[in-house]
Amino acid sequence: MGRAQRIKSHEIDEDLDFERRQWVVQRVSWAIVVLILLAGFAGVFGVGPLSYTQTTVGPMTVEYQRFIRNLAPTELQLRVDQSAAVDGQIHIWLDQSFVDEFEIQEVNPEPVAMESGRDRVVYQFAVAESNPVAEIAFDLEPNEPGPSHSQIGVLDGPEVDFDQFVYP
Repeated sequence: MGRAQRIKSHEIDEDLDFERRQWVVQRVSWAIVVLILLAGFAGVFGVGPLSYTQTTVGPMTVEYQRFIRNLAPTELQLRVDQSAAVDGQIHIWLDQSFVDEFEIQEVNPEPVAMESGRDRVVYQFAVAESNPVAEIAFDLEPNEPGPSHSQIGVLDGPEVDFDQFVYP
């Protein structure tokens, strides 16, 4: 009749110190993944609440993205109070490093005149007296990845320093 077979147990070597170290590595790795996901949702790698910022100096407010992608469109928005106008005109300048690092696709509204100097480019905009705030938008595309430090300002008025990081 049937005989019962004895199944031998296989001995397995255990290294509990190694396993504990492995568990620590796994937990640290999971924490890093969670931090990367949270940073992504917050806007560190593109669009999100940490990505957009605005700076106000005097009559000028500048809105921009801190983190952008190379060769992807972005926008720099300005709001300039009517008090910065001279003879119905507002003169906005961009430093040469900004002009070199970004390709300006479009400016809205279209400037009345543009003058290029040694260290900056000056845009001249007509301002309607009925409008208390002029809104100007620069549609841009970064030329190369890396950190970017730029300045923008009102001619003979306040200026804003801002930093952006362009991801590859």
